[in-house]
Amino acid sequence: MLKLTLGQKLPRPAVVALGFFDCVHIGHKAVIERAKRMAEEQGAVCAVFTFSDDPASALGKGKQIYTPSERAGLFEELGADAMVSCAFSDVRDMPAAEFAKLLKTSLPAVAVAAGEDYTFGAGGKGDTALLAEVFGKAKVETVPFVVTTGGTKVSSSLIRRLISAGDVEAANELLTGRYFMTGRVLHAHGRGKRLGFPTANIPLPGDREPLAPGVYATVVKADGKRFGGMTNVGARPTFGETAPTVESFVFDFSGDLYDKDITLSFVGRLRDIRDFGSAAALERQLAADEIAARELLGRTVL
Repeated sequence: MLKLTLGQKLPRPAVVALGFFDCVHIGHKAVIERAKRMAEEQGAVCAVFTFSDDPASALGKGKQIYTPSERAGLFEELGADAMVSCAFSDVRDMPAAEFAKLLKTSLPAVAVAAGEDYTFGAGGKGDTALLAEVFGKAKVETVPFVVTTGGTKVSSSLIRRLISAGDVEAANELLTGRYFMTGRVLHAHGRGKRLGFPTANIPLPGDREPLAPGVYATVVKADGKRFGGMTNVGARPTFGETAPTVESFVFDFSGDLYDKDITLSFVGRLRDIRDFGSAAALERQLAADEIAARELLGRTVL
């Protein structure tokens, strides 16, 4: 997939999916898929416009759910040919009509798709009606927003609340795939190995919306394969350690993951983190956690 900054030209005219896309949920998927169909009909490329930084933080909405590089992978999975990005600060105060014309002339964009509630430009004054003025009504596809079974609009804000509450099962229903995080395995204390539960530790992402502390059933992608696992996100109070970590016990894996990149996909939350008072008590709890995680993972596809 091509990656460009706004102002660079694509090799062919583009149909552009517009949105903040600080995660890729089922509403975003609908917009991207509509843009993809339009691009195929017009012999154009399908491009997704997003931001190279974190607009959620700039707008006081919390932190981004996924980083730009993580979003790029999801865009590609949905069939996008290109990702076009710029810093949020570059366009936040740009007059809306100027931004729309920049898309049309610089890429160039021949058509756009956006959610019905999409706004852009200074003061959020740009909307799909303005896009129709710039591109022509026939060149703008307005995609209705998606609602949950309870009638709530699917949004990044809703998913952000679910993640901060640790409800990954509910978040996964709204995302285009399981909530995930990636990282390079670090050398750590080796306590898990001494307890019979060796762990692969990755840094806690500091530039994303924090996942609620807890122990989760996960799918671990490592060495090009998928394994079941359980992951502790947060402190290790039994050992008096308050600094949050992300450590995963990978089921049925033998080998060395140090300095390798792994991806953790979160399936469900098993329990809160608490102080068990001793290593022996923690070991007993970890054995129970493994049983619970394997049972949960047994009902899903790795």
